[in-house]
Amino acid sequence: MSEQTTNLVNDDTTDLVDVESADEVTSEPTFSDLTPFMAAKVATVILQASGTLPPGKEIAPQAMYSNKTIERYGTKRTEGGQGIYFRGDSFAKWLTEAKKGVAGGRRVDVNALVSQYMDNIDGVDDESNEDEKDAE
Repeated sequence: MSEQTTNLVNDDTTDLVDVESADEVTSEPTFSDLTPFMAAKVATVILQASGTLPPGKEIAPQAMYSNKTIERYGTKRTEGGQGIYFRGDSFAKWLTEAKKGVAGGRRVDVNALVSQYMDNIDGVDDESNEDEKDAE
């Protein structure tokens, strides 16, 4: 097999990727780029299957569009572009963290926080908290 260099150009960038030979290709999986809308669909199915996301709940596409932790490229269609795409490998990394329950920060016990603030903020009494509980 002869060694050959091929330049690949991404449609939306001018970055060049050199591929030296087929012998240097790693066995690490590569993932297809996808739109934030499709990323929401994929994430919903995978997170439900892993038990991270309860059945009947879904990842809203709007949440994916506003997710700034996943690498993206492209121009919005409203600006005359072909759309926004997530880089597949970056989305896969985010999804792996989401399955662990750590994507986007840590889980917080809201009741513990309310109790902490209730006990330590002047002018806040338990009666106002009771009114909120009654409204539920």
